[in-house]
Amino acid sequence: MIPDNCTACGDCCRSMVLPLPHIKGHAMEKDHEQWVELHGLEIINVQGRRAVRIPIPCTMLDDNGKCRIYEIRPKMCRQGRCPKTRPDTVHR
Repeated sequence: MIPDNCTACGDCCRSMVLPLPHIKGHAMEKDHEQWVELHGLEIINVQGRRAVRIPIPCTMLDDNGKCRIYEIRPKMCRQGRCPKTRPDTVHR
């Protein structure tokens, strides 16, 4: 569900979010964090799971940054996971 305070800025469409494997407390946890940091990426929290944000824009954005398929956009686009409007989802 899109949050009430969504400003329709399109930032959620200019990056891809991929889940990180559950490795809390495992020796590889630090390796993943270092890899993410070295590549200038961001670790966020999506529904209680860690994920990495990768700045790859959606190909369905028009020249003004608006969605060309808004009315028929995929379910994952409709869920409205945005660290700007939901700061509780950001993991730093």
